[in-house]
Amino acid sequence: MPSNLTELPGNFDGRHFSTYVDQVKTLRRLKRDDCAAALLLRLLPVIEEEAVSRGPRWPVAPWYYEQLAIIYKKAKRFEDEVGILKRYVDAHACIEEKPFEKLVQRLQKAELGLR
Repeated sequence: MPSNLTELPGNFDGRHFSTYVDQVKTLRRLKRDDCAAALLLRLLPVIEEEAVSRGPRWPVAPWYYEQLAIIYKKAKRFEDEVGILKRYVDAHACIEEKPFEKLVQRLQKAELGLR
């Protein structure tokens, strides 16, 4: 059993990743997408780790990937948009839950745009 909360799956800097939603929203509202993207990229491994540790029926939280995809698309970083959406879909390979259909469709559309 972990000795403190920072060791629990899903925690980042002593807080559960879900507590960072308002911070990401604030950064985006302040047009600090670079900072929001950096934070989101640091949260993704924690989100993925939690999904794996909770078992095969625990979904990977889609909002964080979607926000990063939006940031990348807005910055015309289309390959990065595709990459982050693929990462989300691939994160479901080790669990029994299917990825959120909205993000699968976004990936398909983004891939078509790269051709």
